[in-house]
Amino acid sequence: MGCRAVLCYQRLDRCPDWQAGRTRPSGIDPFAMFIADWIAAGNRNSRDLHQALRAKGFTGGYDAARRYLNRRVGSTGRPGRRDPAAVVTPAERTSLSARALSLRVANPKPDGHSARVRVRVRVANAAVHAALALAEELMAMIRRTSETTLAEWIAKANPLGDRDLSNLADSLASDAAAVQAALTEPWSNGQVEGQVGRLKCIKLTAGPG
Repeated sequence: MGCRAVLCYQRLDRCPDWQAGRTRPSGIDPFAMFIADWIAAGNRNSRDLHQALRAKGFTGGYDAARRYLNRRVGSTGRPGRRDPAAVVTPAERTSLSARALSLRVANPKPDGHSARVRVRVRVANAAVHAALALAEELMAMIRRTSETTLAEWIAKANPLGDRDLSNLADSLASDAAAVQAALTEPWSNGQVEGQVGRLKCIKLTAGPG
């Protein structure tokens, strides 16, 4: 709380009403009656509640259901315990984003789970193996550990039938001279970009004027 707010409250004749304990409307509110009946039936497992809500059309996450259940069960004075004989449903797996998946594929830990999964996938799927091999070859070209030319790489990528690799190949081919120069020439604008970033940082630190 800032000084201005304190001075403002000091001028009031009575203590301001902050409505302590007020809960904001949420997407789970329309299911309040269903949850009340679900609790009355003796249920207490937040994971089961979330799945039941999803079946009713709830689009929120598990944490929202868990927090709501904790508030409702706590208010009854009967926190309850999980039934030891109850079957615990495992959490739903969420799909990795394309960026997270690409990082795991491109640079997995040598002995990590991602590396082992990648080996199994490459053995089981020839198309994935070919796409990964081509992506690895491009990375080797960028790191200058491969003598493959850009034209040779594009010639391999287009017939592969992978849409993403074909789009990348077409994009590289549209400015092939510049890309090939970046892959082979010793010159780089990295030093210039670094100095530009340094000057921007100095200006931001110094402030106006």
